[in-house]
Amino acid sequence: MESLTQIVHRLDDSFEQVSAWIEQQENAHFVEGPKDKWKTSGHLDHLTQTAEMVAKGLRIPRPILRWKFGKPNRSLRNYEEVCTRYKEKLENIPHGVTSPMTIHDFTIEQKNSCLKKFNKAGTLVSKLASKCSESKLDTYLLPHPLMGKMTIRELLMWTSYHNLHHLKTLKEKY
Repeated sequence: MESLTQIVHRLDDSFEQVSAWIEQQENAHFVEGPKDKWKTSGHLDHLTQTAEMVAKGLRIPRPILRWKFGKPNRSLRNYEEVCTRYKEKLENIPHGVTSPMTIHDFTIEQKNSCLKKFNKAGTLVSKLASKCSESKLDTYLLPHPLMGKMTIRELLMWTSYHNLHHLKTLKEKY
């Protein structure tokens, strides 16, 4: 199982990779995307909102997490298992069902402020994650709209994978 230090490093790296790729991308491409798909700015907005929700979850007092979401009732998943489960869940989303988030498109002029907001959210997630103890990572649950209840460790691993999942899409199609 990955240590907290490894997870935070993986998180930081995933946020840095996304940010660096979007920064180097031509500004005109920030407001473009394949037909009927999110624009680059939409992906960045989605990743920012996701990071903000993870940070919000990490701020919830632990007794409230226990009361609201219970205790883990299955074995813990490692990074590869979290990624595999996420891919399976994505493949089984019925056609036409979209993200529960409202995705916003931004202008070229908003690119830098969007990147700053994304980087700030990533820094906050890493900072809050760093304050967790190893044991608490595996004993408290947070909800995920697609994956169900996940331990904090799993959610942090998923967050880094989620960033890279979107980066892969951006690199391939944008």
